[in-house]
Amino acid sequence: MRNFTLLKYIGKILNVRTDSFDIDFVLPFGVGGYTDLMLNEKSFFRRHGSGKIQGFVKSYLEQVVTVKGKGLISVPSANRDVKRACADGRTARDLKVIFTFLLTWPGVPLIYYGDEIGMRYIPGLPSKEGGYGRTGSRTPMQWDKGPNAGFSTADKDRLYLSLDPRRNRPTVEKQANDPGSLLNHVRKLIALRKRSPALQADATLIPLQAENNDRHFAYLRQSGSERFLILLNPSAEPSLVRINGIKPDSLTPQICHGIDIYVEGDDIQVKLAGISYGIFKL
Repeated sequence: MRNFTLLKYIGKILNVRTDSFDIDFVLPFGVGGYTDLMLNEKSFFRRHGSGKIQGFVKSYLEQVVTVKGKGLISVPSANRDVKRACADGRTARDLKVIFTFLLTWPGVPLIYYGDEIGMRYIPGLPSKEGGYGRTGSRTPMQWDKGPNAGFSTADKDRLYLSLDPRRNRPTVEKQANDPGSLLNHVRKLIALRKRSPALQADATLIPLQAENNDRHFAYLRQSGSERFLILLNPSAEPSLVRINGIKPDSLTPQICHGIDIYVEGDDIQVKLAGISYGIFKL
């Protein structure tokens, strides 16, 4: 975690109290967890990796205790100092699993601009203002098919950083009218979170047990009588999970892909296809 004190600094300048709101960000430096979740070759959110979720969850829960009553925690999709979530070959389908996690997890979700359409990290760009290898995460937002992807009317060679040169680069315009696009998946998740107290910042999190060889992850979110079950499988391999204590007839799918649920006595057995996700209201 890294505690950003910008709000307090601004408050001191303006003589305004800002101690009532604070966010700690899960980042790839300081307290561990984010790298195992997103960034390294064996991170959990890689279809061919061998990453486990346990390290991140352990670190996260420890920090929840630390910040309790003082503020909230944010798990960002990326930021200007790390590779974008779409880096290293992740597809829109991979990103849908990641965003299902980010927008059903406690705390304050943070979507780095362009991640919601799958903007890619651009390697090999000249460093600007100390950007070095991070520069590839700072390219212009891609709005439409017009000049400079709708970002600027300036001549191309006057842009501060180059655009993604691919002809099929993702844009907001292209994805807005596609019901199956990453952008509309993110919009559905935001709408579901907004109307569901159990999916919001301070609702209860109950991680379900994950064995050492599991590549899937399941957890409950709860607020009052409202409960959700979230299931994730970022791996390319299918997975099977048995869940106890949940009545099968009470599961109502909200946003799902590649998940089948079967009844076995008092338990439910869940088959998760490779790269699948599901949000079920209980």
